[in-house]
Amino acid sequence: MGRILAGHILRDEAGHITQIQPLETHCRAVAVSCAEACKPPGLENLGYFTGLLHDMGKSCRAVQDHLYGNTAEKLNHASAGMRWLWENYGTVQSGQHIIAAYLACLAIGCHHGERLDLIAPDGSEPWRERMNSAQASEFYAENCSVFFSQCVSEQEVRALFEKAAAEVLVLCQKLTANAREQNASDADTVWSGYQMGLGLASRYLFAALVDADWLDSASWYKPKQVQSAPPPPWAVLSDTAEAFLANLQATRPIDILRSEISDQCAFAGKRAEAGIYRLYVPTGGGKTYSGLRYCLQAAKHRNAKRIFYFAPFRSIIGQNSKEFRKVLGGGQFLLEHHSDVLLDTQDESLLRQMERWQGVPVISTTLVQLLNTLFAAPRQNVRRMVGVGRFDSAVR
Repeated sequence: MGRILAGHILRDEAGHITQIQPLETHCRAVAVSCAEACKPPGLENLGYFTGLLHDMGKSCRAVQDHLYGNTAEKLNHASAGMRWLWENYGTVQSGQHIIAAYLACLAIGCHHGERLDLIAPDGSEPWRERMNSAQASEFYAENCSVFFSQCVSEQEVRALFEKAAAEVLVLCQKLTANAREQNASDADTVWSGYQMGLGLASRYLFAALVDADWLDSASWYKPKQVQSAPPPPWAVLSDTAEAFLANLQATRPIDILRSEISDQCAFAGKRAEAGIYRLYVPTGGGKTYSGLRYCLQAAKHRNAKRIFYFAPFRSIIGQNSKEFRKVLGGGQFLLEHHSDVLLDTQDESLLRQMERWQGVPVISTTLVQLLNTLFAAPRQNVRRMVGVGRFDSAVR
């Protein structure tokens, strides 16, 4: 009887194997989690497909020998899936097939390293170099043969990709329509807006795969440390905020004006639709409380995943976060993430929250962290994109 085609192997302190996670089990678990994260942009099948193929390169004997402890050398196992995908769909079929192949190739090929450019500033194509690396090419044929015979059928993978390509076509149509709506008379700007949207979709898929892979791996090695967070208690938080604000005493005329502005924000939040809204209030008009009140009511109304507060200066974040804690009834509902925060490096739950921007209802952080999440290459930044998800409603 042959050994199990492994995705992960657990050992005791003496180094003896105690448990083996089959490769198919790992790939399907990652696929399910990645698909769930990709539901908001409408790329559920693309997410499942990407998760299913991400560790195809673990199928060959050389990588299995390393996992079983027979060799010390780590081998590239991220290139096999992207190469099979590109060879089969990257140069043929319709436009949506090629775009879907690009999106999944970048996610799969980069899920164990920094995200690569399609075209670097010097004109090179680093993603192709990774896909066709000499080390990965040596085991490519074996990876394809073993993966499709012992892990996932090629028929299933091809059927999934057709569904994924259909999702990408819908996404491209939406991106084009949105870009035209914003810049109907400027063809260059429409094209730039479309490309920007497609780039963010690519990064989001990459983020979803990295997050799903890390979560499944972490739950395998340390299952007690990976727990699903409960839904945000928006009803409780909004009631707590209303009680706090009701107890504020109006002693000056400005207090009455602040109260009126705050009531208008609460009214608007209860009827919030997706969009971007501006709160035009002069300094001293109570924007901190009014804005948070709107967000709490909007989050409750739209069943949002969380509220983000981004500011350009750390001093503003520290000052407003202090007020947020008062309104929310404690610091357990707020995560501050900026360089002025003194971290408890022994608190693993806090560190995981900062890695993913998940687990707490309200995140208070800097624009720098947001820009890192959206554009910086390292994986420790990109995972937060799944925490951001989509901006359903925003106050500016």
